[in-house]
Amino acid sequence: MRRSLPLILVTFLLLFLILAGFLSARVSPASTSTLQVAATIFPVADLIAHVGGDLVAVHSILEPGSSPHTFDLTPQKAIQLTHVTAIFGVGQGLDLWTEGVSRLSGAPIISLDKNVPLLCGQAPPVIQSQDEHEEDLTFCDPHYWLSVPNAMLMVDQLVTELSLLDPVHADTYRSNANTYLTELTQLNEDIHTIADSITDRDIVTFHESFTYFAKEYGLTIRATVEPSPGREPSPQQLVDLQKTINVYNVRTLYKEPQLSDSVLQAFTKDLNISIQTLDPLGGIPGRDSYSQLMLFNAHTFAQTP
Repeated sequence: MRRSLPLILVTFLLLFLILAGFLSARVSPASTSTLQVAATIFPVADLIAHVGGDLVAVHSILEPGSSPHTFDLTPQKAIQLTHVTAIFGVGQGLDLWTEGVSRLSGAPIISLDKNVPLLCGQAPPVIQSQDEHEEDLTFCDPHYWLSVPNAMLMVDQLVTELSLLDPVHADTYRSNANTYLTELTQLNEDIHTIADSITDRDIVTFHESFTYFAKEYGLTIRATVEPSPGREPSPQQLVDLQKTINVYNVRTLYKEPQLSDSVLQAFTKDLNISIQTLDPLGGIPGRDSYSQLMLFNAHTFAQTP
């Protein structure tokens, strides 16, 4: 009984802080006429910023360098976002942690996948339900923003969603989007031009995050290092990976800055292959716009020896 008392006090204090933060945010909302929204990841935030312009303030939930696959929403972060009107995310199981923000703020969670042709298939065994009645569940790859044509479809959905939240400025959102879509059209052409120079089109990525990129720009992902994000491969999976590398003469493996690459470093120690960085999220200097992020990845593939 004595050991449970501190836990009860900590729980009570945490609930008190959450309630206090919620009431504070409600009593003293942001002194601005802009629409306050949250975005789960940086690419989504950047798309919103282009469509919303000065009319929308975007609050990113995921910090740069973090992975949405391993992210834990803290009570403090949830409290900071109690004033948002909507939460824009990816969906498809990638950012379920937005539910904590939604419960506190009452803001709806809006996934930007309504218009996107998702790549779906049987769920990997590590994420399938153990319920025998759910064996046929399909898994849709959530990394759809890593294709510029898909980002353009996300922009169109954003026009609709922001116009519903703020009908007075619907024409401005459409105008902003049209300008940005012109930029994205050129970006897509530029990446296709870069992709035409890629010599090694059989690639091995760190995890299954670049499927949409590969499909759009003519690459083939032959294997991934991790069977799922943050889950190290088994010895047998590493044996199979080395066989794939030999069959397709793969000379480069790709890591991601948001996930630990210790297993990759150990695996390549005695192999004559290099390691390069791909970034699915960006939000850091040099990759602090969606366009810069996509060009960074395209150039990484093209410059691979």
